[in-house]
Amino acid sequence: LTAGSNSVRGIKLNQFNMGFFKTTNVTERVHVQLRFEAFNVLNHPTSGFGVAAGNSLPDIILEDAGQTYGNPFETSLSARKVQFGLRILF
Repeated sequence: LTAGSNSVRGIKLNQFNMGFFKTTNVTERVHVQLRFEAFNVLNHPTSGFGVAAGNSLPDIILEDAGQTYGNPFETSLSARKVQFGLRILF
């Protein structure tokens, strides 16, 4: 509890997310929205943070580590993810 402000820092998170939306009126009360969303657009590799948080952390359990413990090549880095969607508003 005696550590100073900003004395411990993690790795730099460099991630850019964006989305495009187009809403079209079908009737007076019903609208259709087309959505395009992209995460980590610039595709900066960041291990265990941002888009890939849960599935890219390295294995740190010694019992099942086997031959790959501490191997940086066994860690998947966050990649660009794209999704399309259709939303109906009423």
